[in-house]
Amino acid sequence: MGQKETTVIALAKFKIKNIAWAITQLALRRFFVQDIKGLQFFKVLGSGFEGGFGAMPGLNYQGLCFHFADEETALNFSRSAKILDEYQSKADEFFLSVLQAYSSRGSWTGNKVNPCTELATHKKILVGPVASLTRASIKAYKARQFWAHTKGTETALDKTDGCLLAAGLGEAPLLRQATFTIWENSSKLDLYSKKGAHLSALKDAYEKNFFSESMFVRFQTKVLKGNWKGKCFD
Repeated sequence: MGQKETTVIALAKFKIKNIAWAITQLALRRFFVQDIKGLQFFKVLGSGFEGGFGAMPGLNYQGLCFHFADEETALNFSRSAKILDEYQSKADEFFLSVLQAYSSRGSWTGNKVNPCTELATHKKILVGPVASLTRASIKAYKARQFWAHTKGTETALDKTDGCLLAAGLGEAPLLRQATFTIWENSSKLDLYSKKGAHLSALKDAYEKNFFSESMFVRFQTKVLKGNWKGKCFD
């Protein structure tokens, strides 16, 4: 097993009785992860209503993003980390993915941290599921224009062949947003990205300069397990 950088992304839909605990994690959890072995980057992420992309928050939905220096450390973390067990114990649904980037551009949290720096170039369609993470800091005066696209994009995803999972995530309400999706294969992801509501939103974002920072990453999936919106990935 090599030293390739590896990302772990988890999603949780919390039990109603644990929503207050979940809200606390959004504010404080980042202060209690420094001692995780091999961890290079960490974010705790909120979500939209019902785990979607809307501006209304979904207080019982949350995501976690961990980035590690090597695959073995990430896999060991995914199997036995106390923080993951804690989240899962408080959730009605819990999904876990272990991912390795094969395409990346942009940055997260300025140029100091990019969670996908060691990339493998693939010249062919990847076999099996792939994942995509699109993240942006939205300029405040462009927020209304940005959010005008979200309903159409979410609706298109729900109807798109090959999309296995879609979740709206964010570091801060309205202005720091991310989309995490999983696809049957890279060709299905490519097809979606080149047409319809997604392409329209992307063109608008660049032509009208919506973002102060953005990052687009595609991953090969190593592990997908758990449940999300009624779908089992075990």
